[in-house]
Amino acid sequence: MTELTTGDLRRLLEFGRAALDVRDAADVEALLRRLRHLVPGETVTVHEIGPRGIGRWREPSGPGRPGSRRLVASGGAAGAVVHVSVWGAEPPFDERDRHLLEMALPFLARALAGVGAAPEVSSAVDEARLTGREAQVLSLVADGSTNKEVGSALGISPRTVQKHLEHIYDKLGTHRRTAAARWFSGHLSED
Repeated sequence: MTELTTGDLRRLLEFGRAALDVRDAADVEALLRRLRHLVPGETVTVHEIGPRGIGRWREPSGPGRPGSRRLVASGGAAGAVVHVSVWGAEPPFDERDRHLLEMALPFLARALAGVGAAPEVSSAVDEARLTGREAQVLSLVADGSTNKEVGSALGISPRTVQKHLEHIYDKLGTHRRTAAARWFSGHLSED
């Protein structure tokens, strides 16, 4: 296991305290900016899958997906699954960054669960009759995760991920991963 410094632990504690104070969308945006200081990156995107549907939170001041480095983590708390992507350019993320992000996930999930509705929430998933697990899989695939990464994040095998994708393709009337991911991303941005 990667050893964290005293500074890492202090930033994680500050992040946890800030997460407890989240009351609205502006607080979430501030929390995402704070997450960038915990795990240095240029853009943070969070997909939340819970009782309200699928929400996407994105730090508004981020410049987009600026480079080839990407750090992803998924976890759950308070009845929701949260999938986080941190994008950046240089230097590459290391195990310490991954460990810090994974430790921050429960705080982030609880903060999002306490907020009314995400800025971008899709009900199209309900219209397509996707199950909650299928929506989770599609969310992670749309963010660029491989079957192995999706399986690891959700605690299922890559073969089970593939079966979920086959059901998703049938429901969406497509046969390709990229088309399903594009459908998901398009419906989030339309709502």
